[in-house]
Amino acid sequence: MTENTGDIIMANGFPMPTRKTRKQFVIATIIFCWATIALLLWQGDPNNSLHVSALAWSYSVFAASLFAYVFGAVVDNYNFLKTMKTNETIRASAK
Repeated sequence: MTENTGDIIMANGFPMPTRKTRKQFVIATIIFCWATIALLLWQGDPNNSLHVSALAWSYSVFAASLFAYVFGAVVDNYNFLKTMKTNETIRASAK
């Protein structure tokens, strides 16, 4: 259950992170993945299965975090617009 208490949005008793915090986390994850990919492409051994696996997982985590951020932003915008529409309906009925 989500409830809005002023500027802090609470979900199940815990504060939800802001958009800025989520964006910083995604950017840090992407930088880490690209650093891992660059290091493995530069110094990795193609015959080492650990390096090949780490490269594949870095690409997977990069794609997953990017898609999750975009999907989360879409859902967040949808919920914001839905809330604004509900507030406008409440204000119109109160007049």
